[in-house]
Amino acid sequence: MNKYCILAETVQSRRKIIPVTDLEVPQGEMYTSLFYYDNEMLKYVNEHDTVSGFNGQVYSSFFILDLDGQNLKEVIADMQNFINWLTSQNCIYYIFFSGNKGFHIYLSTYNVDYPKDKPWNVLQKMFATQISKTFPKLSKYIDLSIYDKVRIFRFPYSIHQSTGYEKNLIEWLDYNENEPMKSFVINHRRKEDVIREIFIKPIEDGEKIFTIEDTIEIKEDKPIKSCEYFEYVYGEPYCITKILNTKNVKGERHKIGLRLLGYWYGKGYTKKFARKLLESWNEDIENPLHSLEIDNLLKYYETGYKFPCTDEVKSKYCVPSCQFYKRRELQESNIFTAEDYYTRYLKDKNASKDNWIYLGHKFDGWNLSPIKPGYVVVIAGGAGSGKTTFILNIMEFFQHINWLFFSLEMSGEHLVEMMLKMKNIDEENPDDIKRFINEMDHIITIDKPDISIDEIAHYVSMVNSSHAKINAITIDYLSLLQSKGHNQTERVIQISRTLKTIAKKLNVAIFVLSQVPKDEAGDGNLPLGLNSPKDSGEVVNLADVLLTCWRPNIVSKEPDDKFVVAVPKNRHGIPGYRVGLNFNGSKYQIS
Repeated sequence: MNKYCILAETVQSRRKIIPVTDLEVPQGEMYTSLFYYDNEMLKYVNEHDTVSGFNGQVYSSFFILDLDGQNLKEVIADMQNFINWLTSQNCIYYIFFSGNKGFHIYLSTYNVDYPKDKPWNVLQKMFATQISKTFPKLSKYIDLSIYDKVRIFRFPYSIHQSTGYEKNLIEWLDYNENEPMKSFVINHRRKEDVIREIFIKPIEDGEKIFTIEDTIEIKEDKPIKSCEYFEYVYGEPYCITKILNTKNVKGERHKIGLRLLGYWYGKGYTKKFARKLLESWNEDIENPLHSLEIDNLLKYYETGYKFPCTDEVKSKYCVPSCQFYKRRELQESNIFTAEDYYTRYLKDKNASKDNWIYLGHKFDGWNLSPIKPGYVVVIAGGAGSGKTTFILNIMEFFQHINWLFFSLEMSGEHLVEMMLKMKNIDEENPDDIKRFINEMDHIITIDKPDISIDEIAHYVSMVNSSHAKINAITIDYLSLLQSKGHNQTERVIQISRTLKTIAKKLNVAIFVLSQVPKDEAGDGNLPLGLNSPKDSGEVVNLADVLLTCWRPNIVSKEPDDKFVVAVPKNRHGIPGYRVGLNFNGSKYQIS
């Protein structure tokens, strides 16, 4: 049998049907169907140009649970008995962590004894219902609304649009009551292998460990009652249908009328047809609007304003079984009016400044505007100019910030040696060593020389879930990051754009070090300007702040105790000046 699945790049994007053999590790946000399909689905899509309304055969190789709760620590604690049971059995299963507050559990159908006469979408709900009865603590977390035949489901290893977290395969450890997040770790199996085992060629092995009783009763969603003028049509928003079937809308008649008109306008209905629909709705509600009020509402029809799922009126009519219900916060989340931007401005203005980085606190008198989450700062310098020392001094000083340091050039051992000297640590003194460990706990280093730009978000997600929320990232240095492209310029362009996307999505500040060619930087002693970084065009474009650095006396007879930083570019403050700092090479200190 040919196997197909639904694939969508975002919740809002058009669904397409593809062979499961074409599935690859996602590079960003991605969704797929809970089930797979045969040629019947392919024929349906060819005839209707959509997957909506498909009601044919569906298939599955795994029984899937979606566990979601507001308090992640409670979810982990309540999952423990179920995980212990799974671990004790000789079965095939996968547990994915969304990175935020949910878990997706895949249990092979080869390990489950189930009624063979039931369709797969029904079996899935029967399985989830019986699990909730067998493990009662899970009942409040299990989502029974996900088993629609064409419902999309977050793809393994995909990046969540709003949180930036990756859906990671995890390995469960012993439950840690004090720190529940340490009850599991990221499983580093090859991603391509895991996707192949789940979607393309599942492992056919294992004993039956669980039986779905044929008598299990499924709690169905209550059907939405139709009225004289409107009946629910598959594919239409539940909230609109529910509004149309609600008779008592006292106090909100005008607001609801506007939302209905906005919806009908979006469907392309003419004003004349929209009037007939509105009049039909109006006749059926208690205390109908006057005809003059209908005329007044229709004045706004051509504005074409769409009300998202988060709208205060529409949200009252949400139905949990709606395919957009769990993702309603994403609807039109990237479209902003002037009022929206002003609201965001006020929110940013009044937000906590705990994660802002004021370099003037470290280097007294340097009034550089604060570096905020979402910024990208490029630090450019020649080989041996001290740019790594410079950023390490910044990271060491700002201990209230959790840093993730990608060391692509230098080994972890060398970094430790630099930091020990920077902090004047006596290695023979246990108290000094203890102080060093405590004071450097805010820096987590990824000591791996061949990291791809696409792995950055993955490592952030992994550290967020197992250690602490990362506030800032340092990459040493840009040209060593791997990326797709036919030449170095193309690769740098791809890296630069991706870094800006990561900074905004994950709400972190990114410091990226960039090498400057020897013919411009000399031996690290020549002044540097706006066009200094390698492949500088795209690097400079991406930067919110560009800092260039050099040591003017590195090759002279003068003491090598000066370190100069220039600010050729600053989107959020004053550019075009230099700052003179003190340099102590033997102790790797800049002050």
